Amino acid sequence: MDGIIYAIGGGGMADPVTGAVEAYDPKTDTWVAAKTEMPTPRCGHTACAVDGIIYTIGGVRAVGGNPVVMPTVEAYDPKTDQWTPKAQLPIAAGFLVARAVNGVIYAFAGKRTFAYDPQTDSWTTKAPIPDGSLNCRGSASSVADGIVYLFGGDSADLYTTYDLTLACDPVQDGFTAKRKIPMKCLLAAAATIDGKIYLTGGGNADLGVYANNVLYDTLWVFDPQGGVAPQLLSLNRDTADSARLAWQGEAGRLYGVQSTLNPATGLWTRVSFTTGTNSILATNALVEATCAVPSADTSRFFRVLEAN
Repeated sequence: MDGIIYAIGGGGMADPVTGAVEAYDPKTDTWVAAKTEMPTPRCGHTACAVDGIIYTIGGVRAVGGNPVVMPTVEAYDPKTDQWTPKAQLPIAAGFLVARAVNGVIYAFAGKRTFAYDPQTDSWTTKAPIPDGSLNCRGSASSVADGIVYLFGGDSADLYTTYDLTLACDPVQDGFTAKRKIPMKCLLAAAATIDGKIYLTGGGNADLGVYANNVLYDTLWVFDPQGGVAPQLLSLNRDTADSARLAWQGEAGRLYGVQSTLNPATGLWTRVSFTTGTNSILATNALVEATCAVPSADTSRFFRVLEAN
């Protein structure tokens, strides 16, 4: 905010949560005197700024030794050094993501999406994160060209960490899958510089649950103009011994398809198309292909990959 970085609240594995507010000036490499504390001490909250006001949303605190997830929203004015309570998030959420686009705050928690209008101090429900995609818990996020990008995170049961990337278009109120992160990632940091998003830090699993997690010091760069990840749109039995697939692709890219009878085995086989090839060059965003499927199969699973 105005060239100053604000560190608000937080907590550690062995530390109580805090409402402390501290300000860092990069130009002088100094920390400014402590500010008025956040009224509700917490960790695992998110924060973003709109029109000179910083909003802290959700979070977790311990009550009687047990973690309590919160819907709390509080606003901080750096000019007056004062806090004001705001309309609560519709659900209690911790380790969520919030980003501001065109004066509106978009909050992502689990599969839920909400939009907050500071002018009316009200929340509305938006399109949810699609099934089969990431769960927004501990996800990294940044904004580029009015699109909110979500990177990684883990599932509500804490057992699955994602390497997925999602783009949320607030105008269209929908999501698009983008190219995956090179590794499964949780609790990384992200920032946009000159149209590209830089992702660093984090780990491969929840630090509070797993003792054998791996922490990252890698820096990844994501180009939002780098295209979409292929997504299956339809899959139908074409004839008794063939299937017709259609997927969202990108013109000029080469795609292949794999299939398996049981994804749990991890054994996938490259599919040959009726054209006699096992790859297809996309001429537009919609790609279609037919492949052989034994008539005896009562079920079969498919996935589309970039072949080049």
